Amino acid sequence: MLASATCFVTLKAALEQAPPLRLVALRLLIGGAMLLALFPVMGIRLVPSRDLWPWIIVLGIAVTAFAYGTMAISLGYTGAGIASVLGNSQPLLAVALGVWLLGERLTRMRLLALLLGLVGVVLVAFPATSEMAVGGQIGPLLALASSVGLVTASLIVKHVGPGVSRLMLAAWPLVLSSVPLFLLSLALEPDPKITWSLQFISLLLFLGICIFQRT
Repeated sequence: MLASATCFVTLKAALEQAPPLRLVALRLLIGGAMLLALFPVMGIRLVPSRDLWPWIIVLGIAVTAFAYGTMAISLGYTGAGIASVLGNSQPLLAVALGVWLLGERLTRMRLLALLLGLVGVVLVAFPATSEMAVGGQIGPLLALASSVGLVTASLIVKHVGPGVSRLMLAAWPLVLSSVPLFLLSLALEPDPKITWSLQFISLLLFLGICIFQRT
């Protein structure tokens, strides 16, 4: 949780030097390239098999781009603390969606953990969000949407099966997800002002590495 919160703070700082969509596209491309570089070392074939491409495309374009895009945009509307809490509620959402979509059994302990977790999120987030105007609550909602996207990605990976390399299902979707984000950035951020300083490059590389904890 601490490492993830650090990533949110770093992302917030990087957003002061680059527009959100362009920043996220660069982050995902760099993170995916870093993972692909590990393939030869770990003896993983670089090109996925044909039957994996539909899943990779869904993970990359429909899920990963959405999750990381909403994550970055949310920080333009709310603080890194609230975004971090809501953006890291995946374990709670995973339990709920697993029961709903995958038919997983909800034991008493899992139900208790789910309820306690939800109470914790509300206690942390409500004092801040309750003071916002209705329009100002878009940031927390986007952060929560990001968490839903990441959980959806986890459920898809789980559905594909244990025989497939998790690294394969992480690296290629990251690279592909940068494409729609770059295109959206060209359309919505036609004149992106990026400060290519040593600090920004360091932040960008760190954000690329941060993705590893979610793979």
